[in-house]
Amino acid sequence: MGKLHNLHMRIGLLLMICVLTAGCSPISEGESSQISESEENSQESMTDLSSAPEESESEADPVPQAGGELSMTVQNPQTLNPLLTDDEDTAQMLNLIFSPLLDINQQDEVCPSIGSSWEWSEDNRTVTITINTDILWQNGKAVTAQDAAYSIQVLQQAPETVYYKSCVQCIESVRTSGNTQLIITFTNASRLNLKRLYFPVISQSYYTGNVEEGLDNAFDPMGSGPYKVESYQALRELRLVSNDMYFKQTPYITNISVYLSRDESAKLEAFNQKKTTLFHTEFLNWGNYINQKNLSMYSIDSHYVQVLAFNMKKPLLEEARVRKGIALSLNTAEILKNVWLSKGTLAEAPIYPNGWYSPTNQANYTYDMERAGEYLQNAIDSQLTVLVNSSIPDQEAIGLEIVDQLQRIGFVAALDQKEEAAFQQALQEGNFDLALCRFRIFDEMDLMEVLGSTGSQNYTGYASQDMDAALEAIGQQTEEETIHQAFVNLAQQVVEDLPYFTLFFQKQATLTGLNVRGDLEPTSYNVYRGIENLFISQQ
Repeated sequence: MGKLHNLHMRIGLLLMICVLTAGCSPISEGESSQISESEENSQESMTDLSSAPEESESEADPVPQAGGELSMTVQNPQTLNPLLTDDEDTAQMLNLIFSPLLDINQQDEVCPSIGSSWEWSEDNRTVTITINTDILWQNGKAVTAQDAAYSIQVLQQAPETVYYKSCVQCIESVRTSGNTQLIITFTNASRLNLKRLYFPVISQSYYTGNVEEGLDNAFDPMGSGPYKVESYQALRELRLVSNDMYFKQTPYITNISVYLSRDESAKLEAFNQKKTTLFHTEFLNWGNYINQKNLSMYSIDSHYVQVLAFNMKKPLLEEARVRKGIALSLNTAEILKNVWLSKGTLAEAPIYPNGWYSPTNQANYTYDMERAGEYLQNAIDSQLTVLVNSSIPDQEAIGLEIVDQLQRIGFVAALDQKEEAAFQQALQEGNFDLALCRFRIFDEMDLMEVLGSTGSQNYTGYASQDMDAALEAIGQQTEEETIHQAFVNLAQQVVEDLPYFTLFFQKQATLTGLNVRGDLEPTSYNVYRGIENLFISQQ
């Protein structure tokens, strides 16, 4: 509690700006509008405010001025084509150069971008998206519906491993009407399919060639985003300059130097040594940055969830009362505090907890040793192993916390660490008792893979017609209220059957330093969203 108390004393109250965003919509018809948003700001200033002198209004609120440079590091990319990269780090960086077909804000609402508005068919299988042809490519040509259709076709033909592949898996067909209308028909009738249309649009005329052989200009990207390429040196540096034709606003900061590194540790080292001023990571040792001055940290609600899988093929874990007893014996808030300084969101089902559709956490399995003991009367002293993926940072630490708490209540528990390939093999073959799994959950299609009777990531041996019906019901809804209720019903089914015990959703972090001011609006879709708002303070 000491570190958290000091943090609260240093930064005072976390500033939260919650302004409804014009033009954004959960799933209904999108209205054409100027794309200018003011959203919940998740920035956490790490400057020591408790000892700072009282500032004048001009000192507290410096006026943004154009100029200056940001620097960042990414792992050396295999391609700079955003539709063909399989690396999340590269894909996020390329959000600086490219704009998505549709955007998604911090409330998980769909917002206009290249697509300025949309209209659904009566059967909710086809959406017609109007393209904003006032948006220009960085070569001065207008973005068209043909560019968007071409981008979908590239993704459809791309390898299964590319980062944005899942965006097109539910698309049955795509066609255009003139330069402004993109018509997409999905394989299923669900307005939530709109969320899957966050992917970069590329220029058909610029990116030509055979997809199987690799598109031309793979290392000379040209998009419609806030920055454009000035120069590229393989294995060394990518230089970006602000795009004065960017359809939102010209970024204040003129240049970004993107240094190409060998691995994640080099990124962190460069930022810690103040060689770079912009840094994003999925895994952050939060405690290392609490007392640092001139540093701003944006915590990002990610779609990565940590769950404990029960192998229901094991006689002990086949019993629902045992699974529920184990859930009640685990203090998830304590685990989250000990591993990530509480930088995460507790949840009782693997449903993104901060969206407009999210069910309220009813705390059905809040830590309760007395209730746990009642459920586990005949299971105490049983042996349990907890399988963890040692290739993913912090999984061992979380696993050790789980083992310790299981031992407290009387289980003979041990950690079973395996690297990625062996971990996946153990899951597939059912060679585990409990398994700590990390899933990326964006929508009901991802949930079907985890919870559905035939889901590819259902490692528990769980099968339920009621669960399958609850999953299918989500995609059948067309109104916001009924979609929300469908997610509530799904969460209740998860709580009742408990094939997985949800621990928490992970937070990621984007950090800026060295007098970088202004407000990012980062999301897990685009961790640099709103970068055009940043500026270098001269104060």
